[in-house]
Amino acid sequence: MTRQSNTGDEDFALTSFEFPEIIEYDFKPWHRPRKQYIRAEMWGAHVGELLNYLDPGEPLRYFGLPGADFLDIRYFVNEFCADGSRKMRFLGFDIAAQDSDDLRGKTPTEIDAALDSLPSSVDAEIEIERGEAGSLASIRRSPHVDPRSKVLKKRLESIAAKNSIGRQVLLEEKPFDIVNLDLCGSIFPKEDHAGGYHTEFFDAVRQIFALQKRRSKPWLLFLTCRIDDQAIPHSLNKEISELIRRNLDTSPRFRSDLQYFYPQLSEDCGEGRSLQSDEIMVGIAKWLVRLGTSTEMDSHFIEAAAYRVTDKTGPLDMGMLAFKFDPILEVYGSGLTMAEGVPLVDREPRWAALIPKQVRRLTDVDGLMEGRLDLKEMAVIGSALLLAETGRYSIDAYEEWVRSGEGWKS
Repeated sequence: MTRQSNTGDEDFALTSFEFPEIIEYDFKPWHRPRKQYIRAEMWGAHVGELLNYLDPGEPLRYFGLPGADFLDIRYFVNEFCADGSRKMRFLGFDIAAQDSDDLRGKTPTEIDAALDSLPSSVDAEIEIERGEAGSLASIRRSPHVDPRSKVLKKRLESIAAKNSIGRQVLLEEKPFDIVNLDLCGSIFPKEDHAGGYHTEFFDAVRQIFALQKRRSKPWLLFLTCRIDDQAIPHSLNKEISELIRRNLDTSPRFRSDLQYFYPQLSEDCGEGRSLQSDEIMVGIAKWLVRLGTSTEMDSHFIEAAAYRVTDKTGPLDMGMLAFKFDPILEVYGSGLTMAEGVPLVDREPRWAALIPKQVRRLTDVDGLMEGRLDLKEMAVIGSALLLAETGRYSIDAYEEWVRSGEGWKS
């Protein structure tokens, strides 16, 4: 049936669209319209440019953490594959698997052992298909999705372990055009009882980069994570300080921009104090740029955004960083003579020098949408259509959620 949909804001209304009458369902923070703004205006814009590097008909290969609704994947399929020009092939890790009642409270090692005890990755997929109204099965039946796409009930961090099922499947499926690490929490682990920390997430990301270096075309990385002062343990402050201090010593451009945009950070590198949200983003970007250049890729920090998940009037505490990585393929010299190109050690300061200005220019998504009714309308319509596509959500309930103000709250 077709019906006029309305957010309750008298200044704009949703356009009419087709959808079935379906059950009510509780909405989550990631269903808020601002997430659709990030998909359409940020991720989508960068993926559209990336397609220029892919051959006609070549599948769009995606690695990420899709969640039960597959909203990000649905968006990319609808936007870039629905015209029949290419299919999407995705590999996902179901990070919610670690939150089951049977695994809650167990150590990371115990969780991985329990998940790896499943007879096979296929069985893990079957379990996901049976749950959540068969979201995986339904999206894999789309003519625009490669049926070999899969989701594993594994922690992302499991790929850091050499013989894990997650690592084995990643080796089979790599490389990827898009890596989307859309987290609900921090990338920084909590301190253990000895005052140290586990490096699993960082080791997993390094593994992704090591596999991606084998591709010959550019690829995109989207990282979303917490950036508030509770997101990083004090034991890691010194390491972030060292990352920043290294470029202060080697890059005049980085030093001058950091002094201009973040004078306190340029003085103390954040050591011995709590870091502000944008300073944390500088540190994360520095780590990723260094990781990219160390695996022979030019590292373009192309966009930053942030919004609020804890307090609508408080500081920005969830950040999104977008990167484009270009493989370094040049071979210099001729015959028996090898001429040096730009050494990798010199490439890192070049790309890192752009970080302070790019972080300072970050988009405050909440602030931007607050004054733009056209962006609100676009985001609400886009979110509603994606949720309706899952076959699990009531659009009436979603409209009520938005109209009540819950859909805009942090």
